Amino acid sequence: MVKITKLPHIIRYHGKDFKKIFNNNAQYQHFRRYLTGLMVIENKTLSAIQSKYIDSTSTNSLDQFMIHSDWSEEELNRKRVSNLQRRPETASKPSGVICIDDTLSHKTGKQMEDVEWIYDHSQGKYVLAHNLVTSHYKDGQVNYALDYRLYHRKPKLEDLQEAYKKLDKQIDLFDPRCYFIEKLKLLGDYRKRQLRFKTKIQLAIELIHQAESMGIKAKTYVFDCWFLCKKLTKVIRSYGKDWVSVLKSNRKLVIANKQIRVDQYIATLPKQGFGKIKTKQGKLYWVFTKSVRVSSLGKVRIVVSYDNPTLREDPLVLVTNRRDWEPVKILSTYAQRGSIDSFYRDAKQHLGLEDYQLRSIKGTKRHWYFVFLAHSFLMLNVMNSKLIKRLRANISTIGQSSRALVDEITMSLILWVYRNFQNQRSVDDVIQCLLN
Repeated sequence: MVKITKLPHIIRYHGKDFKKIFNNNAQYQHFRRYLTGLMVIENKTLSAIQSKYIDSTSTNSLDQFMIHSDWSEEELNRKRVSNLQRRPETASKPSGVICIDDTLSHKTGKQMEDVEWIYDHSQGKYVLAHNLVTSHYKDGQVNYALDYRLYHRKPKLEDLQEAYKKLDKQIDLFDPRCYFIEKLKLLGDYRKRQLRFKTKIQLAIELIHQAESMGIKAKTYVFDCWFLCKKLTKVIRSYGKDWVSVLKSNRKLVIANKQIRVDQYIATLPKQGFGKIKTKQGKLYWVFTKSVRVSSLGKVRIVVSYDNPTLREDPLVLVTNRRDWEPVKILSTYAQRGSIDSFYRDAKQHLGLEDYQLRSIKGTKRHWYFVFLAHSFLMLNVMNSKLIKRLRANISTIGQSSRALVDEITMSLILWVYRNFQNQRSVDDVIQCLLN
């Protein structure tokens, strides 16, 4: 990666909307530099980002900005979403959906604040990670994050007892007073983690309230079976909104006043009861639909869907409160949730969602909001820049948009070198600036 001599156009253009969030010009400059670094630099660490600027200052100043400076990351995120709502091309629409999901930010350093051993279903094992519960807006044109909450595992009494045992093995290192203080610290930390614990359902409900307070116009929420429960769907209905989710095979249906598991009910369905449909995304499915009662959810519509005419393998079973919707509508609505995977992929591959090395959780949370903002800026770049209007076929993804910024920075560096030579600056001086 070449040295950065000039901030990219989208940072200079869109970044000015956020200037009032920061207390002084130095903070504003750090904001723009860190955001640029996330978009164009392969190594997203503080030191790497700082070193890529031609006039780089001490890394400690960027560290101070991310961890200790007094500015509000929540206000930064609210401003981002508010700006997106004001733009016709990115404003939420009733036909869009709000997706509730979660992702793991994998880490290796055990010293990072709030990092935990969490079960990763994709790997089938426990991994060291931060676990984010997130909300997203999606329609046919745009896909962007709204907010997140950090999930903390519920502390176990066994963990506290194990910590006590480890302390007891080191008892010779403490005098009685210090030993008692260390034990109180362990107990205090355990109680603190108990008090802050919230289930993923509680965090998802907070995100629903947050999305509604932001004025997101989407009329439907989509989420996977992990979040499907009466408590969450009740909150959605309180806002007059609808929902679509996945129904696990072990949930209970009420058929003819008798309870039966979903998988057992599907086994009774005749093959001729399935019809072929095509979703708005162009995919074919063979489906059966029926209005039924689901324990704890009440009267709903289910859609049993296979992606093959022989009805092989396990079906996808969707459920919604909208009993008047046809299967095409239900499947097409839920299919929009799949695009959230592309957001996570872009955020991790191109924007450093997992690449932070900040030990402070405050700095880490700020980093995540910066990733959300960087994604939004690149999305706007894909949609609106004059260059992209001319070359839309060549720049249509977040990754391509990021690479276009690298090209812009490279051109700025070439111009910087040319102007320095025009001003009679020596080759040695120019090279020294580039190497520092």
